[in-house]
Amino acid sequence: MKKVWFLVLTVALLGAGLGLWSWLNRPAWSTRDPEVLALVEKARGELNKLYYREAAEILEQALAKDPNSFAARYFLQRAYSGLGRAREAREQLELLKQKDPATLTPRERMLLDLLVLRRSGDREAFVSRLLEYQAQYPREVELTRLLALTYQEAGRSDEAERWGRKTLELDANDALAYNILGYIELARGRFAQAEEQFRKYAFIAPDQANPHDSLGELFLITGRFEEAKRELEAAVQANPRFYPAWRHWGDLAVLLGDVELAKSATRELASALDLKPEERPVVEATALGLLAFFHDQPPLLLEAAEVITKPRDEGEFFVVHAAFCARGDWAQAESLEGTVEQAMAAGTPGSRSLARLLPLLRTQRFVSQNRFQEALASAQQAEAAFSFVNVWQAESLLTAQCWKALALARLGKKAEALEVLAKVRATNPRFPLLKRVEGQI
Repeated sequence: MKKVWFLVLTVALLGAGLGLWSWLNRPAWSTRDPEVLALVEKARGELNKLYYREAAEILEQALAKDPNSFAARYFLQRAYSGLGRAREAREQLELLKQKDPATLTPRERMLLDLLVLRRSGDREAFVSRLLEYQAQYPREVELTRLLALTYQEAGRSDEAERWGRKTLELDANDALAYNILGYIELARGRFAQAEEQFRKYAFIAPDQANPHDSLGELFLITGRFEEAKRELEAAVQANPRFYPAWRHWGDLAVLLGDVELAKSATRELASALDLKPEERPVVEATALGLLAFFHDQPPLLLEAAEVITKPRDEGEFFVVHAAFCARGDWAQAESLEGTVEQAMAAGTPGSRSLARLLPLLRTQRFVSQNRFQEALASAQQAEAAFSFVNVWQAESLLTAQCWKALALARLGKKAEALEVLAKVRATNPRFPLLKRVEGQI
């Protein structure tokens, strides 16, 4: 159950979003150097493809030429965010906030205003401000697309769909809008409709990596592994440094139980992200730990968990917790659950995703302890917390359903258990945990 860098995997939030602002007659950027502006525009083209590393390299060149360029620094923080380089992104934001507003163009002040609101975590204030701008300039495609994405992130699918379709009313060839609509349908579990939107995206942007990666993710979720492989091959052929595709290669390896593929995929992922040497073993260990969990390989699971000394994200926490349960170390498992609760209470980055994870961890422990009444309750909570919006969430949801079925069976409710397993099979008949649970009912 690899964590999928969702924000990754989908569309650029602000950097690729607020594009032309044709309604402003004043200069768009305070930067006047034509060479720097040309680099900025080139980088924005890369951001629109979700090619964050390429964009970052171009923008670093631009800042070397003009360290005071708002545009270059603004889009560089977006590129760093897309690469998961949170510290560097925060540094760029702080430098932007130090700018004298009097030296900025109206467009730059607006972008900075939205960015600060976005990064504050106050989604309600951000959306409110964005709606104000959209009401003033109702034909700006970039605003409607950004609203669609923001509502999608918040899990408000109906509003997200409305703004996504509004975007296409304004520009029927807006490729990223089709991607947003595809992920909205994926979250709803409407897989045929998701595929339709992703194929429209691929038709408009056939030479880009992300449309193929989106299709590959859909096929991983639904057990169409051969088709997933073809699409992921197309994605890395389009851009060998497109890291979401390598992450999904790792997901494919996990689902298939292919250790060598997991190792090679995580090597490529580490290279695409330009990870530090000390970060790379954890990436591989997480993939191998998840593979070991799904395919019932306790020695490999325990070995992988030893590498993850300080879990940071959902996948890492899950592997370490699974290892504690495999050893029967309930005190350590509960302690790790407490660590997750503390991170949630502190509002640390990723706390929302950890809030989803907690009931899944508890279900795992309760099942391992044969506490099936409690397992059933927590499995139902976990089932409600996840959707099919990406591979990680889909695998988490299907895992919760498998454990729910096992708990029902152990509580003497076999008919209900079989109904739950039928739902899992209808989504992904090749989900590895499915056969294991079927064998226990």
